Amino acid sequence: MECAVADPGRGGLLVQRTRHQKCDGKRPCSRCIIQETECTYVASRRGYRGPRVAAISKSKKQQQLRTLQSVTPEYVSKDVAIIGPSPPPYTILGSAPATQAVDYVPFYAPTMAGVFDSDSFDFGPVPPFAFQASEVPFAQFNPSLPHGYSFVDDGFSFSAPYYSLQLDTLGDVYLDSYYHHIHGAHAFVLPKHFLLRFIEESAIKHLLAAMRWVGSIYIETANSVNAITLFNEAWGLILKPDVPKDGFLIQAMMVLILGLDGTRQRDRVHKILNDLETTAVEIGINTRIFASLHGQGLPVLEESWRRTWWNLYIIDALIAGVHRTTAFNLYHVPTTVALPCEEDQYQAGTIPPPRELEQMENSGFLDDMQEFSSFSYLIQCARYIGQMMTARIVSPNDENISRIETLLSGWRLNLPLSKREGLFNGTKLDEMMFQGYMTLHAISILLHQPHSQLDTTPTLAIDACAPNTPALTSSGLNTHTKHAIQSANEITKLITLRVSLLKHTPFFAYMITLASTVQLSWWTLPFVRHDDDVGQRIRLNLGALSKYATVWPSSEHLVGQVKGIAREVYKIKQWQQQQIWPNPV
Repeated sequence: MECAVADPGRGGLLVQRTRHQKCDGKRPCSRCIIQETECTYVASRRGYRGPRVAAISKSKKQQQLRTLQSVTPEYVSKDVAIIGPSPPPYTILGSAPATQAVDYVPFYAPTMAGVFDSDSFDFGPVPPFAFQASEVPFAQFNPSLPHGYSFVDDGFSFSAPYYSLQLDTLGDVYLDSYYHHIHGAHAFVLPKHFLLRFIEESAIKHLLAAMRWVGSIYIETANSVNAITLFNEAWGLILKPDVPKDGFLIQAMMVLILGLDGTRQRDRVHKILNDLETTAVEIGINTRIFASLHGQGLPVLEESWRRTWWNLYIIDALIAGVHRTTAFNLYHVPTTVALPCEEDQYQAGTIPPPRELEQMENSGFLDDMQEFSSFSYLIQCARYIGQMMTARIVSPNDENISRIETLLSGWRLNLPLSKREGLFNGTKLDEMMFQGYMTLHAISILLHQPHSQLDTTPTLAIDACAPNTPALTSSGLNTHTKHAIQSANEITKLITLRVSLLKHTPFFAYMITLASTVQLSWWTLPFVRHDDDVGQRIRLNLGALSKYATVWPSSEHLVGQVKGIAREVYKIKQWQQQQIWPNPV
């Protein structure tokens, strides 16, 4: 139990703060004395709105560094390098590597601001709302902890090793951040305790650099100096002419895609994704034998290769589905890769004999209902995206719509009881089933919205849709409209699960936006009351997008679009309310 104050007058006990309890500011505080617990003060973030992004002069930075070298830091600053106590020996790459000049052009850099298109990074001032207190997971220096840093995210905390954050010696606090936030949603890299054992034998510096970059985005801002340096390091290692084309290169590029998509580098995502898919097929990672040939006799590494292929398959499907600017190329690539195991089995390294995709597809015709991993059911949903995108749907009554809807309904009905009853395995969320339901509802919206009676005109700025014929009464809603509305509401319902939003896949933000387009269109209809539940759902969506916006620039862009449209629709509803239910005289 730790008191979260550097000054007794400006903060409270960390646990007390999360419980909204007051701290008397004494050292030790009264509550800690009564409960006989250690009372440790760290800096409060109340009122903190993030660092200024404007460049600090060189002389001023040097003065700050000299000052920091002479005192023990109490918190991690986000705009200057931190020089703290001598770090322990590196557990990732041995001794701390010195920065070396490389013969490549950085993918982006502060000096290149404005060179790229509208999707490029903005190195101007960061909007204040992106750094509200308790909104951003942050790393605070805590001298009482043996490791030095404590991450805080939605009231949950974990410790991470404290390393110097000089630009030439970036610490593994970022690697821990990656495992804390991203790994659970996209678990294809080896679990950390296995990765640490494997590092001495493998050249995976590019993978580690990519993981550090994505992890840094959750601690700092995506366009901070440290984050940009980390990206350029990862990109330079990937571009090295002698880098082997192997599974680790595939993993490094996949990690980059996750980060670049969240930072609105969509054109670059498409380019890297195309190169990545070509390389993946060239080395045969889409074949069953790849895992055994390159697994070095380690079941957990073989499972990592299987997960690498299927995660790439799912990422390709989601990008094609939500952005609608790429084809789902891997859907047409033959594969013999076995299905992944359960998440807890992978993390523990207890890998069972893998099951086959053919077994899963035929399981409904067998006498006994076979159960597969949650990841396997997510793969099924990704395959449905491919079937939807390849179907030529020409009219609202097209039989392809009925065929795909049959697949979606069959997925739900054929789930084993353990997967159907809820998304929690005990007290832990089943992230793979969460993504499965998320993907299923998104497919339903994409399938039915173009043929619904929802007027998409107000939401065209968010996502271009075909024009529709609005319904005049609720009794006149066609089947497509009902399906789209129900699926949008189900996506919103996923937000209410009591887990950190930032531990879900970053693609969830796009699904929330997709649901918002349906709900905003529904809200514009005259017979929908101004105080209807749909307004509350839109508010919930905006809150979730704002949460994602504290980390990802793409979500910051989306929440601005949705909020702008919602504001206009709100005005329309006020006017409609006055016309239909005028105030009594």
